[in-house]
Amino acid sequence: MRYISTESLCVTPIADDIPFGAKVNGLDLESTYSPNIREQMNRLLEIHGLLIFENIQPTNCMQAAISEIFGDDQAHDVGSQIPEGDNVKGFLDSENDGVVEVDGVQVENFLPWHFDQCYAAKLTRGGILRALSIVPEGGLTGFSDGIQLYNAVSPALRERFETFDILYDSALQFWNMRFGRPTSYKPVRVSKIVAEQLRSTSRVRSIHPAVWRRPTGEKVLHISPMQAAGIAGLESVEGDILLEQMCREMYSKMIPYYHRWKPTDMVIWDNWRFIHMVTGHSPAHVRNMRRTIIFGDYGLGRREH
Repeated sequence: MRYISTESLCVTPIADDIPFGAKVNGLDLESTYSPNIREQMNRLLEIHGLLIFENIQPTNCMQAAISEIFGDDQAHDVGSQIPEGDNVKGFLDSENDGVVEVDGVQVENFLPWHFDQCYAAKLTRGGILRALSIVPEGGLTGFSDGIQLYNAVSPALRERFETFDILYDSALQFWNMRFGRPTSYKPVRVSKIVAEQLRSTSRVRSIHPAVWRRPTGEKVLHISPMQAAGIAGLESVEGDILLEQMCREMYSKMIPYYHRWKPTDMVIWDNWRFIHMVTGHSPAHVRNMRRTIIFGDYGLGRREH
């Protein structure tokens, strides 16, 4: 791993026991427009997969400016100057998706392991995430690196999945999950949006490879347990057993990082390489997150028909 520090930026490991990711300090609004800084940040994301920007001014303007370093997003056009103030548009807020019971405990905003938009043919590059409201306990965002997973899982099982494609269905989330779900997982209360997603019947499934090779040569094990529908071409008892086995193997072999949020943190992760989750928190508190969506595609997904 290479950690690059300059006169203005300090880049350090996330933790001694985490084999991926980096913390970045010293970034301000002016430096986000520097071609040299932009090149460094994109290189750091390529190498480390997860960047935690610390001591950042917690504004929409700054969030959009960091997002624009890595590509086009909903807030503005690439190459444009970010508007001054905090009236930037195009953010996605998440708050109180619902209460579920996980292994006997009621929690709000729990999300199982997944990668974003697995149910679509095109995968977004990532996004810049920050916390607007932080809960006193829980509400951590977990990250797991697909390169680490590929190297850690059983070689025999990995070999089976080298050529497998995985089917994804947008309705197979929360307690509709088919693979890798918690031992006890049931609904208590859900938002209107989530309820509509779970009831949806007019949808086309997507297909993504279980393993893919990055241009830099590393192989990535990239399976989203949430919304997985099965193995393409092997939708059978045998295929379902294999996919469940792989999900459990991933859980047992991953080295996850769980981020405890501060108001001045902003985080980006490589959606083509990582899976992530949210631990959930007491329903007595409100957790509100805001993110950008950075467009892009790795070119390996497709629709089923």
